[in-house]
Amino acid sequence: MSASSGGNPRRVRDLPQVKWPIVGLLLISFFLLLFRLGSSGLHDWDEGIYAQVSKEILQTGDWQTLHWMGRSWYEKPPLFLWITAAAYKVGGVSEWTARLPSALAACGLFCLLPFFGKHLGSRWIGVSAILILLTDREFMFRSRFGTLDVLLTFLIFASLYGYLLFQAGNPRGWLLVGLSFGLAVMDKGAAAVVIPVIIGAEVLLDGFSRLRQVLRSREFWAGICIAAAIAVPWHLVMTLHAGRAFWHEYMGTQVLARVTTGVYTVNQGGRLYYLSTLQEHLFPWFFPGLFALAFAVRDVLRDRNRGLRLVLLTAGVIFATYTVVHTKNPWYVIPLHPAIALLVSAAMVEAWKNKDVAIAGGAFVSGILNMLMAARTAAAIFGTVLIGVHLALRKKPAAWAVGITAAVAACTLLTGYAEIRALYRPSESDIVHLSKIVSQEFPNDRSPVVFFGYPYGITGPGPAFTYYSDRPYEWADVYDRLPQYFQTSQSRPVILAQKDLHEFESGYDLKVQLAYKSLVYGTATLQANK
Repeated sequence: MSASSGGNPRRVRDLPQVKWPIVGLLLISFFLLLFRLGSSGLHDWDEGIYAQVSKEILQTGDWQTLHWMGRSWYEKPPLFLWITAAAYKVGGVSEWTARLPSALAACGLFCLLPFFGKHLGSRWIGVSAILILLTDREFMFRSRFGTLDVLLTFLIFASLYGYLLFQAGNPRGWLLVGLSFGLAVMDKGAAAVVIPVIIGAEVLLDGFSRLRQVLRSREFWAGICIAAAIAVPWHLVMTLHAGRAFWHEYMGTQVLARVTTGVYTVNQGGRLYYLSTLQEHLFPWFFPGLFALAFAVRDVLRDRNRGLRLVLLTAGVIFATYTVVHTKNPWYVIPLHPAIALLVSAAMVEAWKNKDVAIAGGAFVSGILNMLMAARTAAAIFGTVLIGVHLALRKKPAAWAVGITAAVAACTLLTGYAEIRALYRPSESDIVHLSKIVSQEFPNDRSPVVFFGYPYGITGPGPAFTYYSDRPYEWADVYDRLPQYFQTSQSRPVILAQKDLHEFESGYDLKVQLAYKSLVYGTATLQANK
């Protein structure tokens, strides 16, 4: 990206500023985000938990203290749960409304990207980023998944856009920064810290004069007040209400323990965990993203493009932060996906405008690497090779740069589209199906169900059962823990896998009432001689 010597991006000849194509793309994006949003059953773990906690807000009428399975729940801030509960109140309790806040957050992000791209040199950088995210399977999956991460992503980029407004001479951008940061804290607590880290680093890179300008800005201090007005009241009320118990779980277990040790996760990995995870989850944009990062660094060092530098900082801070954190989960780096999309878009638009042969070469190599990763793209990549060779033989490097970049981009978009089609196929896990049957057959039974062993998956029973059956559960992961749930001769409802029947029946009498595939539901009592 070209920039003036003063550090501000120079106004280059932009692609046609046609609004209707952008509006049309946004409408298509909204359709893809909302289409069949509730066609699949809820997933364990987090989606099931948040859906149930939101439901219990309506059941208890308590919007202050969150509850799960009837007990106080202090793990997360309430913003996402409040929005979901509001969606339930308007549209009814369903998978569709449980996922609606995430989908709407993605819609908001897509609306923001064209404006974001304009500050990087071209509105069409943001438009291209939308196309990339629409063919990014992991991002689309998380956007149609009822958890906190896409809302956090939207709020991160809204705050960054506020800072770009400030850089462009509009001090009221700080009000957007403060609003977004306060809401981000209320969405995912300490995870919002990346916002001041990114913006603070950008201010320092701008130099002491920029720092002095920021500290003298009334809007900056007003933004801090807005953030505090949003985030402080609920935390203060919870401190007065639950005190040490709240902070022990909210900050001790959910933040400090996650940072220092791996908790509540089956995902294991060292410092390169997210690099290998992104190679899988960011396909087919992982390799184009690597080359785009390199070219963005080149352009920032040459031209000091502030907008591009801010996106680079965003990618670097998010990747570094969660690499240091010991608890590894692939969805932690979802905010990295829009940053990579913007960097790839900036490189493609640069190649198109300025016929950058170096970027075209990077695009070509990334296309070859994608071919090696997925055989189904071989034909498309082979066609790209032919186009590139044909243009190169004509000895027109500029035309080659445009042609090869456009061809590889088109092939990558098609590959990404093939990856996301599976998201729209209805699916339902065995436990979800069994939970629905249990709810239908025993509609008035609210007694806790004992899960034995690992009836499905490797993480034990998940909260989707509670959401569909409206019944709490208890878990005996090994046989020796069963007695604490069967201390009397009274029968208890149980769910276990058929493979565990022999072990279970060695000490308990089981009356099977329902079965679905590998799962069994019944009532059990302790054998008299035990």
